[in-house]
Amino acid sequence: MSISPASNSGKKDLSDRLGAIARAIPKGSLVCDIGSDHGLLPLFLVKHGICPQVLVTDLNAFPLERAKSAFAKNALSDRARFLQCNGIAEPLAFRPDLFVIAGMSGKTIVQILAEAEGKIPVGTRFFLQPMTKDAALRRYLYAAGFAIQNETVVLENRKVFLILDAVFDGISRTANEAVLAFGETKFACPERAAYYKKKKESLEIQIRGKESAGQSVLHEKHLLETLCGVLGGLNHENQ
Repeated sequence: MSISPASNSGKKDLSDRLGAIARAIPKGSLVCDIGSDHGLLPLFLVKHGICPQVLVTDLNAFPLERAKSAFAKNALSDRARFLQCNGIAEPLAFRPDLFVIAGMSGKTIVQILAEAEGKIPVGTRFFLQPMTKDAALRRYLYAAGFAIQNETVVLENRKVFLILDAVFDGISRTANEAVLAFGETKFACPERAAYYKKKKESLEIQIRGKESAGQSVLHEKHLLETLCGVLGGLNHENQ
């Protein structure tokens, strides 16, 4: 199932990026939201009949108490289990179908997944929304046995958010540097051009910085050339 772009119609219970994730979650799933903060996503899933039960986790007590309060106000406390914990090792004991790890750096998401290596059941699905370091996250997922099923881009308040839909199957993979940096071009959505343009700007900044420092930029220029080709193809398709 691919993630649909967020709708801007009507009053929103969730941000566009979380709303896109919510709409892609299969009905009836046991979902665990890691670093849930105030529990907005899991509360939405229960209120709208998407999930009969949810796991709400956070490292800190205060946001978890806010999440508990929100569920209580909606008379839904019996539909959630609240865990103050770090990572996914403890929630794995409840065998969730799907984990959401959103709003963290790609590096942090890698650390969370790596700490649970050898414990994740085959078939467990993950929706991952890195704020930074998405290339490092892809590199880890391919090597560690996660199949990236889809990537989508959501635009919100002029910001570009990437969402990866991955399933753990235990099969290690390799990918070229362009795929690690930008994702596979088969993952098409209307907003992906904005993601590529953001990556292009970032590469151009890296190149200028390295050139000023007298460092080699062959790798970055190769990636930039590849990316410009992808953007050129997208522009041709849209003409």
